[in-house]
Amino acid sequence: MRRRDILKKSPPISRHIRRPLNYYGLMSCVAVCLGRCFMQREQNERVQAQMDYLDQVCWEHMQKIERLSALIFKAEYYHHVGRITLREECIEQIRGLVDMDMAVMDIFDDVYGLCRLLLEIDKEDVFWDIVAVLEKLTKNANIANLQRKIVSLKILCYRRKQDEAAYLEEAGRFYELTEALDQGRTII
Repeated sequence: MRRRDILKKSPPISRHIRRPLNYYGLMSCVAVCLGRCFMQREQNERVQAQMDYLDQVCWEHMQKIERLSALIFKAEYYHHVGRITLREECIEQIRGLVDMDMAVMDIFDDVYGLCRLLLEIDKEDVFWDIVAVLEKLTKNANIANLQRKIVSLKILCYRRKQDEAAYLEEAGRFYELTEALDQGRTII
């Protein structure tokens, strides 16, 4: 029997491949990362293809944290291309998802980038809601380097508002966290 005949008679290989338990969650992470790469390269059609994949294939299977990551990506993209209404819709959905029951630390860099975007577009109310949750989570977990990043966001906000007293208070906190991190590195 020839090889081609054997392949025709055998069942599809996809039947034998087992998908990981969180297949759609993993694929959503891949789609977000690819989308960000395409966005950097100004390949908007390919970004849209990743967003379509997230919406049509992954969304119903995604966990809350994966949805948050996808929405942050979409908000960033819509901002990038000037689709303000869609960006605002994503931000409102994000606002509803961020809470203390999430492993936000898994996507801290995404949330940090979102906070910078919120400052850029003068969405201070959403910014402060998210920062409040991040502060509690990082304080409870005692993660000094992430606490320092949150303080840096607050410093940016206070500088934009020209709130000198709050700015100086947070700058002092930033210094204290930096010292604590340096002391921890010295011990190691």
